[in-house]
This record gives sequence, structure tokens and C-alpha cells, in this order.
Amino acid sequence: MTSDNMNEMLSMGYFKANNYKINMINKEECILEGKVSESSMNFLGIIHGGYIFGLIDTAAGMLVNNFDDKAVTTSTFVDYIKKATGNKLVASAKFIKKGRHISNIDVDVFDENNNLIAKAIVNFMKVESV
Repeated sequence: MTSDNMNEMLSMGYFKANNYKINMINKEECILEGKVSESSMNFLGIIHGGYIFGLIDTAAGMLVNNFDDKAVTTSTFVDYIKKATGNKLVASAKFIKKGRHISNIDVDVFDENNNLIAKAIVNFMKVESV
């Protein structure tokens, strides 16, 4: 899948609703940016953990599916380290292991001041068809 195809996907549905943008993608890393909006906030007025989780899962999914194979998330482990603030978040997804059936992705999320706000491991399983 090319960056143009991915950016086309990002202009629709879930991606568009969450204001995601690909900053960089190759076979080893995906950097995805999320522009924070009012709908990204929780009732306390801070960025919702679900918004952060969505950014994590999307960045990891784009990386693992940047191959001919298709894969879906099987599990995610997230550590929320610091309150997220600002107008954007950036997720950096990198392979821990790219396996024949299961792949593991490491994701770090930073706020606009480059503070680490979350770390995650996302596991994917290859599927025959989607």
C-alpha cells in the first residue's frame, strides 16, 4: 500500500473523524499525527485515553499493513505515563518482531512538546482475507 493510498484512507470515516495524518511511513516505522479537537477530550477537559488508544492502534495497524499481508489487532498493552496536553499527539510505531503469523509493534506517543505520554505494545495476527 502506498502513502497516497493510505492518505486516501485517512480522508474517510474513523481516520477523518479523529484528524489523523501520516507524517512518515516505511517498512520499519510509521509516524502518525492526531490533531486534537473538542471531541478528543474527556469530561475533565483533558485528552481522552480512548483517543490516545485509537492513535496507537491506528499507527501500529498502518505499519503492519504496509505489507502485502493483512493483519488485525489481537491485543494491546498501554501504559499511560503522563497527562496529554496540547493540540496534537504523535505516535511512532516500530516493529519489535515481524513474524509469519504474529507481529509485535512498539508504539510511543508524544505530545506537541515532545513529552512521552504513553507506551504500548500492539500484537497483530495475519488474516487470510478482510
